[in-house]
Amino acid sequence: MLSEVKDNIPKRLYSLTKKSIFFYLILFAFILLGSILATYFGKSNPKVSESNCISLVCSNPNFMLEKCITSTSPSPVTNPNKISLELWQSEPLKSQFLVKKNPLFINTNSDLSSYIIQLNDSVKYQQIDGFGASLTESSAWLLQYKLSESRRNEIIEELFGDTGLRVSLLRQPMGSTDFSLGFWSYSETANNSNDFELGSFSLKLEEEFIRPMLDKAIKASNGRIKLFASPWSPPAWMKTSQSLIGGSLRKECYDVYADYFVKFLSEYKKKGIEIYGITIQNEPYYEPINYPGMKMTEQEQVEFTRVLVEKIRKYNFNAKILAHDHNFDGVDNAIKIILETKNLTHGAGFHHYNDENWEQLLLRFKDQLPDKDIWMTECGFGNWMGDASEQFHKAIVRQLRTTRYGSKGFIMWNIALDENSKPNVMGDTGSNRGLLQISSKGIDDVKYESLFYALGHFSKFVEKDAFRIDSNTFEQILESVAFLNPDKSVVLILLSRTKYEKNISLEFKGKYFNLNIPPMSATTLKFKID
Repeated sequence: MLSEVKDNIPKRLYSLTKKSIFFYLILFAFILLGSILATYFGKSNPKVSESNCISLVCSNPNFMLEKCITSTSPSPVTNPNKISLELWQSEPLKSQFLVKKNPLFINTNSDLSSYIIQLNDSVKYQQIDGFGASLTESSAWLLQYKLSESRRNEIIEELFGDTGLRVSLLRQPMGSTDFSLGFWSYSETANNSNDFELGSFSLKLEEEFIRPMLDKAIKASNGRIKLFASPWSPPAWMKTSQSLIGGSLRKECYDVYADYFVKFLSEYKKKGIEIYGITIQNEPYYEPINYPGMKMTEQEQVEFTRVLVEKIRKYNFNAKILAHDHNFDGVDNAIKIILETKNLTHGAGFHHYNDENWEQLLLRFKDQLPDKDIWMTECGFGNWMGDASEQFHKAIVRQLRTTRYGSKGFIMWNIALDENSKPNVMGDTGSNRGLLQISSKGIDDVKYESLFYALGHFSKFVEKDAFRIDSNTFEQILESVAFLNPDKSVVLILLSRTKYEKNISLEFKGKYFNLNIPPMSATTLKFKID
């Protein structure tokens, strides 16, 4: 029958029919194979399984983001983690500072990122004491007399409280400085007569407003604050100049000046404050002509340090002794003093002025004295560094890089000044800036300087006794520093130093946080993986 049909069909038509049947047989076979494979692997469509979802909980209890992520990696996420995460950014070009934002997204790879920041908490460096500023007499006076009680309490909380900047370091002057209301010490005598028994020693000149503000700060911090103390000058009667300005420490007064330090430590302890560290002289290589100060040669510093340490040990005080307390360019002096005092000091304090090649100078210090520590004990900022945006940028750079180069703490200068950089004993309208500008012309007129927010990017998130951990950095482009807090949360500070936007990935324990970084911005990311 088939042969008859075949014979009745034209040969050309028969050839086409045969090919069509063959084509459909092949097509049917592919469809059947696809169905079998889809059934076997259970993924006949591109829907994302629940195993690829990461639960993300931010510190805001009203914010809960669950984001499902399509992973291109060969091994899907099988055990979802809960990640507590905070993201804070400053964009000075938009006059936006320390704004809390929701993270854009979290992913399991970094395919779309131009920069990858890798964090490794198994590699730890120095332990961090904290970040802060100085509650100078000028700052304390403004807080006490130019703010109402309610506004003052708000400002104290914003600076020191758990909901504020959480300032953890203060450097307290021992007596008057350039930012004081007058000239004074803890041992004032009539006609600068000698007082080797220190019967005149008193903290009474701190009682009116310095002590009340200090007590409020310590209370608000819940014990977080560590205090450094530094003198600008010994009492006038101990000096060759018989003045708080100029002169040097009389040789016969080395012993009584050490007693002066011990008295200071003792009186503060009676008031419930344990001094964490002291320097023997603020900026010992500079002799100011219009505010308290005193030059000390290297040898004078060595000799006095020996006397002071003996006294402190005798009375069982544990305050750390810091050498130098001056600019980066004196690093060789600091090294020499530490070596000559046969390791009686715990390290050195540095100021960030005269800053040429400062990174290399800090590296030299750590190379020669690897068991000694570094603290940034005074880092003032002002109009000589540019406008508010530039000051912010430089403050972030200094905090970030000095900690990368080994510093245990970073202390800015005045907490508060007025619109003319006053009060000060110099009588000028200088260009110094505090964390706050409190107007001298009224009450409760407060401006938050960009330095307030620059400090906050560190102090608010990096806990006392955190460790710096390993992170890579792209100098002059995208710089980073990272810390591991005692509660195992990780803090990463990023600084974009270019005028273009960046997409970056942060790699930590096999997970990637993909973020958008605005131009010329600072970002603080705090997270904890449970």
